[in-house]
Amino acid sequence: MDALVTSIESLLRQGQEEQAREKLDTLRTDGCESADLHVRVADLCQELGQDTRLVVELNRAFALAPDRLELLRRLGQVHTDGGRYKRALKCWKVLTERTPSDVEAWEELGAALASLERHEEARQVYEQAEQATGDKRFQALARERPAAVREATVDEPGEAVVARFTHLFSGREGVYARQWANPQGETGYSPIHEPFTPQVARGHLLGRHTVGNYVLRVDNTVNFAAIDLDLPRDFLTRASNKEAFERLRELRVYALKMCLESGLILYLEESGFKGFHIWFLFAQPIPARVARRLATAVAKRAGPPPAGVGLEVFPKQVDVPPDGLGNLIKLPLGVHRVTGRKGEFLDELGLPIEKPYTWILVLRTIEMDEIRAYLERVSESDAETGEELAPGQPARPADPRAAFFDYHFDSDLTTQNLLARCCVLRALAEKALYHNQLNHDEARVVIHTLGHLETGPQAVNVLLRKAPELDASLYLKSRLRGNPMSCAKIRARLPQVTSHLPCRCEFDLESGLYPSPLLHLQSRAQASATLQFRTLVEDYLRSGKELREASERHAVYTQRLTEWFDQAGTEELKTSVGMLRRIRSEDGQVSFSLEM
Repeated sequence: MDALVTSIESLLRQGQEEQAREKLDTLRTDGCESADLHVRVADLCQELGQDTRLVVELNRAFALAPDRLELLRRLGQVHTDGGRYKRALKCWKVLTERTPSDVEAWEELGAALASLERHEEARQVYEQAEQATGDKRFQALARERPAAVREATVDEPGEAVVARFTHLFSGREGVYARQWANPQGETGYSPIHEPFTPQVARGHLLGRHTVGNYVLRVDNTVNFAAIDLDLPRDFLTRASNKEAFERLRELRVYALKMCLESGLILYLEESGFKGFHIWFLFAQPIPARVARRLATAVAKRAGPPPAGVGLEVFPKQVDVPPDGLGNLIKLPLGVHRVTGRKGEFLDELGLPIEKPYTWILVLRTIEMDEIRAYLERVSESDAETGEELAPGQPARPADPRAAFFDYHFDSDLTTQNLLARCCVLRALAEKALYHNQLNHDEARVVIHTLGHLETGPQAVNVLLRKAPELDASLYLKSRLRGNPMSCAKIRARLPQVTSHLPCRCEFDLESGLYPSPLLHLQSRAQASATLQFRTLVEDYLRSGKELREASERHAVYTQRLTEWFDQAGTEELKTSVGMLRRIRSEDGQVSFSLEM
């Protein structure tokens, strides 16, 4: 790709614009990870008058290098020059937040608003600019703005919006809470022992009342989770407008970083008082333990919050008694009763969503498979670094898998032979491996049987990590000593499992021994249908499917290349990586050869 860009630059220097334009049309930068290369392509686009592609390349460059604010400035100028004031507005808004002393960015932001005839907002921007920069010129600019009333939004919470909002943010059944505030600025919530209905949700969205929901449902599952980021209340009461503006800007940047770096579908909301909420919306109710572990891991990976910022994860509890409620959180888009400000969802640049009610209809939720994949990924990272899971939380036991990276469950013949002989342990292993589930009692059985093997800790931890609802403290650090769990105790602990299985093995017991699954390993009988063999068969079938799909894709690409060569009227084409030749066999089959 670099060679092709260089050749286009050379053609431009030679004045061969048409040839350069043709080559640029063939250049694809979708997978390029170099911001500098995207900038070079953007320069070529600007010289050749390809405005649309210029914007694409600058966006890609800035996504790879978000600290290079000159790219954002250039992007804002391109949008302004093209009359795309709404897009320019976003660029100048971010620049003023990232560099509050940037006079030019403030001027461009106000000018973009004025071009859109949003004169009242432009006046407010110029007033903020004077506070942020101390430049008195903004006083005159503010006075020049004609008085204007902002148009009322046409975005209203229709029935579909209200139903969607109620579904996404439902919490404890049969109860919700309403926020109150007194003249002294004190605030709190009063529980209302009635269901959270669409009518209640509509009143919240319209600002008639403000609702907080208790996150945990009766069965200790949750529909949503949240991270609450707040500046200290006493800071906001004593800080100057400029200080408060700068601290909120810093906190917004941190919150956006947390959302973007997680790789998950998260939504950022300015809470309407002293900070931000990051919302996790789940496709189906999930255990509160999993939700808390997920949100805590996301917070951990963003690094410590700015100094003095409070960080809370909701749900705060993983279970509550039937007569308990747990903690609540104010629902998004509600009016804060102290400030009178309405919560606002923010986009990826930290700007308010213009039509939040319409936006509710297209909010995406997180699937359980995505949660499992994320938790497995961060667990492996924790094992490598040995770090604790969340800032400010007690360090959890080090994940012993850090020492077991060379272990392969499917190749552990001792464990595989035991699973082939014991139907109960096999059922538990398959439940963990194929369904990503193990409850606490099932985990204890796995631990106190497999954990006694030479490679027991490795085998146990492989199975436990497949079930994200289990606490990481259950992982084994070393092989267990003493007696393994007996068959009788297993049947007593897991009757719902053993009652459906042929769990009635007979052993030749030596003196002092009692029936336990590990006695299977004393037998010399060979297991024919091991879990390892079944896994091998499944892998074989899966690879066959992948091979067929790859073959189909290859046929499509071959056809496209053939059409390209036919249009060019040639049997070979020079590419940036070598000479590509078309080869025809005697039976008419077409293939391609690349000479580097």
